[in-house]
Amino acid sequence: MSIITNVVLCSFTTGELTIQSTSNSIQCSLPYKYNKNVYNNQTSICFDLNGNSCEMTLGNSCNLTNTNYLSCIGNYIECSSQTTVCSTENSIFNVNYAQYYLTEYDSRSNPNPGSSSNNSKILSFISFILSFLLILITINSIFIIYYNFYI
Repeated sequence: MSIITNVVLCSFTTGELTIQSTSNSIQCSLPYKYNKNVYNNQTSICFDLNGNSCEMTLGNSCNLTNTNYLSCIGNYIECSSQTTVCSTENSIFNVNYAQYYLTEYDSRSNPNPGSSSNNSKILSFISFILSFLLILITINSIFIIYYNFYI
């Protein structure tokens, strides 16, 4: 039986990013981008269950070390604990730069969220085959109706 360590749970709702970590050390900041002007005058706030909070600006980051539950509100947020990064940008949520929309990420279930799973590839392929078969059946039905009606 192995002990799970450094687990980070990232849950997302519109405008809010919630981080839970087993490391009890979470840092939040406004992410640096190539165009720094995008983040001018942006402010976000993070708070924990103990009432500790801090306000993030472009040059100020939050570093709360005695909490395992952190909630952040704002348009541009990047939170990290150990090596796992969760970030939000205009209500489009990114986990390690792989986009997730209004979803959850649990580092226990998929240690590499940037790669798509084999299950999703298989389901996409099956969906494509079924769509193709449906088109063939529709075309075949049209020919049968035409043949019976005009001949």
